[in-house]
Amino acid sequence: MNKTIRTIIYYFGLMLVLAGISYTAYYFDHPIIALVLLVVPIGMIANGFLAEAEDNAPGGFNNPSSDATDIDAKNLDKKA
Repeated sequence: MNKTIRTIIYYFGLMLVLAGISYTAYYFDHPIIALVLLVVPIGMIANGFLAEAEDNAPGGFNNPSSDATDIDAKNLDKKA
């Protein structure tokens, strides 16, 4: 099975488990705990996707020298 599909299935299953626990907490009159169990993991997953996109953007952590001027400056230093 593809790693991406496996990851999506994992996160979907994790969210189902957390939704079940959250519903149980809400059912027993603990709405704050129910809300935290849903909001915190969703925020962490969203932050991970945003950080990944930012790191792969030009000038990001995984792509630091994608600017053409940086490459030209390095080549000029070698010629001199």
